[in-house]
Amino acid sequence: TVTDANGCTISTSTPIVVTTPVNPVITSISAVDVLCNGTSTGSIVVTHDLNQGTAPFVYTVLNTTTGVNYGQQTSGLPAGTYSVTLTDAKGCTDVRTITIAEPTAIVVNRTIHPITCIPGGGQSKGQIIIDSVTGGTPNYIYHVTGVNGYNRQFTNQTGATQVFDVVDFGLYQIIVTDANGCANIEQNILVASPPDDLDITILAPPANCLAGGSAELSVGSKSGIIGPGPFHFAVYSGPTMPPYSSPTTLPWYDEDAPGSKKVTLTNLTPGVLYTFVVYDENTGCKVEKTADQPIPTHSGLTTSGFVAKNITCTGSADGNVTFDIVSPYSTATPVDYEIFNSQSHVSTGVMGTGIVPANGTLTVSNLGPLPFGNYYVLVKEAAGSVNGGCSVAT
Repeated sequence: TVTDANGCTISTSTPIVVTTPVNPVITSISAVDVLCNGTSTGSIVVTHDLNQGTAPFVYTVLNTTTGVNYGQQTSGLPAGTYSVTLTDAKGCTDVRTITIAEPTAIVVNRTIHPITCIPGGGQSKGQIIIDSVTGGTPNYIYHVTGVNGYNRQFTNQTGATQVFDVVDFGLYQIIVTDANGCANIEQNILVASPPDDLDITILAPPANCLAGGSAELSVGSKSGIIGPGPFHFAVYSGPTMPPYSSPTTLPWYDEDAPGSKKVTLTNLTPGVLYTFVVYDENTGCKVEKTADQPIPTHSGLTTSGFVAKNITCTGSADGNVTFDIVSPYSTATPVDYEIFNSQSHVSTGVMGTGIVPANGTLTVSNLGPLPFGNYYVLVKEAAGSVNGGCSVAT
């Protein structure tokens, strides 16, 4: 019977059937864990009873650890605890909870031993020692690459110590890969000589940058290089630089005076950070060291905002770099810029020109192409600028 506001009624004897709803049912749920720490390779596998509930059905995936709702996405998920809701056409639901785990991050503990001279003559190798590896999924591959084609690896490592002997000064890279293919990569590891073996004094720049800068090199007062010499000096240009041979020829220089154990090198490019080398003719020892500061410059220009685009594939040469040149000058400044190899100081041939606005910024985009390597960009004020011929490097 139905009664309205005026008291009028109507009755019917039609039967009304009330049924008990049949909720959808998740019959199984499982997780595929993340392969590498911090990545999103996890997934959830869910099945439900097609005879329970009313089609169509929709899954909703919520990461309750982070609060991120992934909707119907069940793959490409990060680690965390998830709430999975199955909803049928009538809005009835079934909810299950599942956890996607991940391995801990790969941690590499390492020690670097410098290349040293042996009293009485000769030279010892430097060492990169992987002391221990933890995290990830054992076993591991230890791999070290570096200058002069250095490339060595140890496979099936449990995380214990391994020693890599190296003979060349320069930058190296450690790659530790676990059983899942996850990698910990540490780049730009310098294997050098003891810092006391070579003293470097960067001298004040001349009034005119065109004359270049200079540096005074001397065998360190606390050096492990023992003996009367003679000593010979050079700007380090990489592992392929020619070894010293008598009589002295470029790129090598003799001591300023016999027995002085020092030399002054001139015509160095302002703004550039140099590495120098000293060779002891008596013992055959060779020591390399990078200066603590670049050659001073009068240029007021600065560079910033460097973004490197890495090469796409091993052996490719499609890398490039984007950066800003900032000027404090009240007039526009024409500039030349060029990319050099950071060790050999040899130009890559990649260069360009531009004009930095007064008190403004010039953005250089996608300067390249470049192969794998370490580089610096030299920016030089063109002739007629406030400090024409002066340069900055980074």
